[in-house]
Amino acid sequence: MKTLNKKLYQITVLIVSVLIAILVMNTCEFKAEIKEAPKPKIKKKTNSTLALSDSIYSAPESIKIHSYILKYSKKYDVPVELSYNVIRMETGFRGPLHFKYNPHQISSGYAYGPMQILLSTARWFMNDSTITKQDLLYNTDLNVEIGIKYLSYLYDRKENWTLALGYYNTGYWKINNYARTGSEGIDNI
Repeated sequence: MKTLNKKLYQITVLIVSVLIAILVMNTCEFKAEIKEAPKPKIKKKTNSTLALSDSIYSAPESIKIHSYILKYSKKYDVPVELSYNVIRMETGFRGPLHFKYNPHQISSGYAYGPMQILLSTARWFMNDSTITKQDLLYNTDLNVEIGIKYLSYLYDRKENWTLALGYYNTGYWKINNYARTGSEGIDNI
């Protein structure tokens, strides 16, 4: 079963990567046509990052979440599978092709968005008292970044992904079912 899930995950990542590449190529071709047109009086700089972000913003939420997971997992050195597991356990995200996914969820404990971040945790951890509930709920890029950065911070404190997940879930350094399920197949080294 684990092998089947891993293969499905790998296939899904490949498909989404191809879809993102197609979106980026289409946007880049469009940008190239604009550059060849007569120059307007006001010059605007464009680059491939802008082209990527333009295509991401027009993508379905599930593909945006997938791209944020890949981006921030790499940036904060968190296993991609672990990041996926957290979002799946928190809000039912099933991957980039889960087009009916609703990332704008609020828990009964008032945690917000795909990573189910508490407002107090976000403000404390990011050292930013201007973060609002609306930011956590509707800015999925910010929400996923805070969640993954926080996971990295927790791991750095105990050097164990299972304990980090237990703390993420409960606020205590303990191993519960959430932590065992979320860290299954992840090396704790």
